[in-house]
Amino acid sequence: GSIEGSFVGNTLNGAILGFGIFDQTSASAAEFQRINGVIAFSGPSQNAATPYRDGLVSDPAAALANASYIRSFATTNRDSEVTVGANGAVSAFTAPFPTGNELIGHRAYAQGSASIVDNGFGNTNHEEIAVCNLGSVNLVAHMTGKGLDFVKVKKTIRTAMRMLDNVIDINYYAVDKAARSNARHRPVGLGIMGFQDCLQKMRVPYASVEAVEFADRSMEMVAYAAYWASTELSEERGRYESFKGSLWDRGILPQDTLDLLAQERGGYVEVDRSSALDWGALRARIRSFGMRNSNCLAIAPTATIANIVGVSASIEPTYQNLYVKSNLSGEFTVVNEYLVSDLKKAGMWDEVMIADLKYFDGNLARVDRAPAELRRLYATAFEVEPKWLVEAAARRQKWIDQSQSLNIYMPGASGKKLDETYRLAWLRGLKTTYYLRAMGATHAEKSTSKAGALNAVPTGGGMTDAASTAPAEAQFCSIDNSECEACQ
Repeated sequence: GSIEGSFVGNTLNGAILGFGIFDQTSASAAEFQRINGVIAFSGPSQNAATPYRDGLVSDPAAALANASYIRSFATTNRDSEVTVGANGAVSAFTAPFPTGNELIGHRAYAQGSASIVDNGFGNTNHEEIAVCNLGSVNLVAHMTGKGLDFVKVKKTIRTAMRMLDNVIDINYYAVDKAARSNARHRPVGLGIMGFQDCLQKMRVPYASVEAVEFADRSMEMVAYAAYWASTELSEERGRYESFKGSLWDRGILPQDTLDLLAQERGGYVEVDRSSALDWGALRARIRSFGMRNSNCLAIAPTATIANIVGVSASIEPTYQNLYVKSNLSGEFTVVNEYLVSDLKKAGMWDEVMIADLKYFDGNLARVDRAPAELRRLYATAFEVEPKWLVEAAARRQKWIDQSQSLNIYMPGASGKKLDETYRLAWLRGLKTTYYLRAMGATHAEKSTSKAGALNAVPTGGGMTDAASTAPAEAQFCSIDNSECEACQ
């Protein structure tokens, strides 16, 4: 509905993020945007009496009274409606939601003093359109027997950042607003792919403390190298136009924004803050030479390019150890080469194993004769508890100036599981999550039923007798069952 104007609503994972209600007088020429969890209003002129920008407005009613323009606005009153402006000119409501964007204004780096509306990647408003300039480092190509080769990582990223910065100048822009935005803020988004390959090379399961630690240290290396490379480009080519007033200019690095977030929340940010590199030297370079790029890091999905290179996509766990890839040239069966190598070493790569993997869609956990170590190491996305995905992402997030495409996998999504997962993401200070992926009903039935047991070879040898398995316990609603969600 509407009150004296128009209604705009946005949702994320089914939760209302915010809405604005405008009257015809103060908002007829204004634009309403929902940017990374921040309600932003922009109009044709700026009211000098409202010098609020890029962050939290503790008294929105006073700040916005009779104002037709504000750069970004997020209310502290997240549990109740807030009426803003005279005569009900603007009413806004923001609900608490689990991806933690309530302070995105303070944690966004593309926010130079002259920009109008800030978002996570560049600027989009009536004068500019944000542009996405992406690239990804093949992380597994930098692995040695002792882990990541930091010297090689720095060399690769130094080249990649120069290439991405060049793209901004030589690219074709269909509209002037995009060209203007890119030239002023020069944002790039360097990410990674092959994270799962690195873990499998190190013999580390995704669902482990060691994997979370590797996510932390590897992203710190990438971030350090990318920011350093941007200072070198700035020394050589000059700072980006809107650098003055930005977080970089104020000496605030991505890991520092966690303090701002904790301050705004009154605590409630629980994430490891450890580091292993000399960030003092980098801070000194930024003070001296500035930054060439308003944004440097963003982890994209990389599905297509990872396929071409032959590594796992982005920061994703293995989706399936065996699958069929289709393109214009036909259909091709793709199998996890690390898994095949280990099964061959164990003397288990035979026709029965291949048949089992085909039946169970590459899921090794259902093959009883496979060693427990291999089943844990080669667990697929829906076997990895979502908390491990969130924990690893939280360690990366503290180093990233933008965000990451973090898919959440739940084979049996439930209200309780969703609540636990997204509350954890909020508590760990994640800026965003990406898709929530649930298993299709037919796929889940085939993967969890006893039907396939006839084809599986148990550890002791021989075929499994499906008829001897006990019938499943009957399910019923009970108020004594704390796990039951029927009454939620």
